[in-house]
Amino acid sequence: MSTDTNPTTEQDSFEEEQPARYLVHLSPLEENPARFHQREKALEYARGYGLGEHAIEDSWATGDTLPPWLAQAEAEVDAERAESDRMDEELAVEFASIINRRLAQLGITPITPAGSDGQGHFAPAFLAASDEEERRYAVYAGFDEEEGAVTLLVEDYRRQGQREFHGLKLAVEKLVDVRNVLYARRNGPLPTPKPKPQPSRDAQAIVGALDQLTAAVDSLARIVSRP
Repeated sequence: MSTDTNPTTEQDSFEEEQPARYLVHLSPLEENPARFHQREKALEYARGYGLGEHAIEDSWATGDTLPPWLAQAEAEVDAERAESDRMDEELAVEFASIINRRLAQLGITPITPAGSDGQGHFAPAFLAASDEEERRYAVYAGFDEEEGAVTLLVEDYRRQGQREFHGLKLAVEKLVDVRNVLYARRNGPLPTPKPKPQPSRDAQAIVGALDQLTAAVDSLARIVSRP
């Protein structure tokens, strides 16, 4: 009668037959308390499914902290972001080129020409500085994508804390010649459209009652006019 020196228990058989989806991939744990904690959680997970510790596959010998499928997803997202940044940069450079050519045609030499920061962020051309004493706005040249035209932008001349608006706003003037820069510096931004006043509740009630009265009169007139 032969003696099996390595008997296969039911538990071992169950563990060997488990599909690959139960394997938990971990990176090396040396000098990494966070990864040690993750391994402990993985062991707890494996035991909860009746698996042994050998179900945890320590296959990331290179020291990577991400499983291959997640690393691939990260790489794809990074590539998409890089392509988007490249397209933004090309667009910013194109806008800057259009603005600078238009300014040159009009004989305007900007203090700072339009450009890009190399990361897809467009910077308008700086044409004239502000003057608080003279109440003169700073003037810039930008680009309107919808109209496909170079526009004038203004910045408030007032000091911080007293400004009526922040950042750059579209100027009243359109860029046709040099004088438009002068007028934009004096006249400032386009006024903000005021919202239409809403009728009060009493007014709305009166209008509603008149509508009902009109409908009733029309209905009565139709009844009276019948033969």
